[in-house]
Amino acid sequence: MSKPVEKTLLFLSDFLTINATFWLWAKLRARVGYFSEPMPEQLLVDSLALFLLWLLLFIFYGLYRSWHAHSRVDEFINISKTVSIGVLLIFLVTLDLQQDLQQPLKLSRAMILSYWLLMIIFVSLGRLALRTFQRTLLEAGLGARNVLIVGWGNKAREIFDELRKLPALGYNLVGFIAAEKFHGYKGSPWLGEIHALAEVITREEAQEVIIAVENEAREKVMEVVRQCEGLPVRLKLAPSLYDAILGQVRTHQIYGLPLIEIMPENMPAWERRVKRVIDLGLAALAAIFLLPLAVIIVCAIRRRSLLIAETKIGKAEKPFRMYRFHLGVVETLPQKSFLKFASRMGWDKMPRLLNVLRGDLSLIGPRPEAPEIAATRKRDMPFYAQRWRVKPGLTGWAQIKAAKNEALENLQRDLQHDFFYIDNMSLRMDVKILLIALYDAMIGRGAEKTSQSFFLSGAPSIK
Repeated sequence: MSKPVEKTLLFLSDFLTINATFWLWAKLRARVGYFSEPMPEQLLVDSLALFLLWLLLFIFYGLYRSWHAHSRVDEFINISKTVSIGVLLIFLVTLDLQQDLQQPLKLSRAMILSYWLLMIIFVSLGRLALRTFQRTLLEAGLGARNVLIVGWGNKAREIFDELRKLPALGYNLVGFIAAEKFHGYKGSPWLGEIHALAEVITREEAQEVIIAVENEAREKVMEVVRQCEGLPVRLKLAPSLYDAILGQVRTHQIYGLPLIEIMPENMPAWERRVKRVIDLGLAALAAIFLLPLAVIIVCAIRRRSLLIAETKIGKAEKPFRMYRFHLGVVETLPQKSFLKFASRMGWDKMPRLLNVLRGDLSLIGPRPEAPEIAATRKRDMPFYAQRWRVKPGLTGWAQIKAAKNEALENLQRDLQHDFFYIDNMSLRMDVKILLIALYDAMIGRGAEKTSQSFFLSGAPSIK
C-alpha cells in the first residue's frame, strides 16, 4: 500500500469514526435530558468543526505517519493518549469558572467522559480494521519492500530466518551483500560486495538495507552508510552494532525482532512545509516587534559598517552569509555600557532573522559552524556530516541544554544533543524547544544564556 493511499484511507477512517462518535454522543446527551438536540444543520457544522480540530491534533501527535506492520497495541495506546489530551483541552476550553469551580462537577459536565470513551473506541476500531486489512495485504506479498542484507554469518542468517517467518513485515528479501562470494542461502543469492552496494541498490530497486556484519567489522558499517548516502533507502542494523554509531539511531521492536534505524527520515514533507511557514511567520513577527530595539542599537553604533557577515555551512553543506550587528569599538561610556549589555544579551544577533526569512536558517536546528571548523570535524568525526541533513537554527536542543546550565562536557556531548534533535525532529519537538526557551526566559533561569540561545552564543566583547 503506497503512502498516499495509506494516508487517504486513514483520513477516511478517522472522518467517519470521529463524526459518528459526535452524532452518537449528541443523541445520547439529548436522551438523558441534559441538552436539547439542535437542528441537524447545526449538528453538521459542529461535527465538521470538531473533526478539523481532531485532525490537527492527530497530525501534531504523529498519527498519520507511515505504518509498516508495527504493533497495533502501540497505535491504540497513541490514540488513547492523543484523545485524552484532546478531550482535556475541550473540557478546559468549555469550563465555566463561575459555576464549575464553585460547586461539585455536574453530571452534565461529566458527560464529556462518555465522549472520551466513545472516541477511543470508535477511532481505534476504525484503525484496527484498516491495519488488519493492510497486514493481510502484506502477508499476501502485496506492497512488500525489496530488502538487502549486508553480511554473511550467523547474525545475517538469523535475521534472514526471522524475517522469513514474519511476512506481515512486508519484506521481500532479494539477496545478500558480502565480502566473499557464496552460493546463496535458502533461495536468496549473493549479489555483490559492499563497495558495489550503491549499484546493487539501484539495480534491485531496494528500499531497505539491513546491516548484519560481525562486531569487529565496524569499518564495514561506515562503508555501507557512505554507499547509501543520497539514495532513497532506509538503513537498519543488528542491535549488537549500536555502539558503532551511538547517537544516530532510532530503535524499533518489530514482532520481537529488534532493528535499529540509521539516519531515519527527519520529517514528512508536509511537516517541513509547515515548519517553513512557521519560520517565516514568527521571524517576521519578531522582526517587527524588535524593530524599535534594532533602531536604538543602530543609533548607538553610529558607524558606516552596521553589519558583519560571517560565512557558515548550512544544509547540504552549502555555505551562506550569516549576519550580526557590528558593535565594534566605542568611545563614550553610555554607548559602551549599552552595547556591552546588548552583546551579553545576544541582541547583536537580531539581523539573523533575515537569514531565517531568506531560508538560510530555521528557528530551530543545530548550531551552524564556520567552514574551517566544519571541515576539520567532518574529517575527524564519523557521521558529523549528518548535521547537514537539516537547516541550522537560531537556537536548538544543545543551546537549550546550555541555557539550563547543563555543562557540555565535550564536543561529543554537543553532537549527541544535535543528533538527538535530528533523529527526533518534528513540529512537536520544535514547539517544545521554543516553549522551554520562553519559560526559562520568563522565570529568569539562566536569563543571559537563554537570551543568547535564541540568536546563538559567542557574542563578541565590547572594548
